[in-house]
Amino acid sequence: MPARTFGNAVVLGSGMAGLVAARVLADHFKQVTIVERDAEPDAGFRPGLPQGRHFHALLPGGLQILSELLPGVTDELQAAGSLLPKPSQFYFYRPEGKSFAIGFDMPEPPPDTGQRLVYVQTRGLLENCVRVRVRALENVEMR
Repeated sequence: MPARTFGNAVVLGSGMAGLVAARVLADHFKQVTIVERDAEPDAGFRPGLPQGRHFHALLPGGLQILSELLPGVTDELQAAGSLLPKPSQFYFYRPEGKSFAIGFDMPEPPPDTGQRLVYVQTRGLLENCVRVRVRALENVEMR
């Protein structure tokens, strides 16, 4: 961990962007304060997040970054109820039709190697798992 060379940082909002920003800043600042207008939710759903109960997919890039910043978070997501779909169970609709890739047309699912690269859960569940980990950092406080 790099030396904490700066004094205080303030992050406005405890959504995913705010939580991840606070986690990164915690490595470089002596104190990080997250200011959130909503009361901290019991089950992860904040009133200021209207799409909080919708499903959210954590794709490979985001999953890799969260795993590097918060080792063990994937185990916590699974324990909390995240689903890990098979490659044939997660797809998109593109102008060409059903596709198993978002960036290009892939009409057939990739082979199932057993590795699960997409986590599916509500936004509230995802935020709650990340919030608990970030709040536990010694130099982060939430207001």
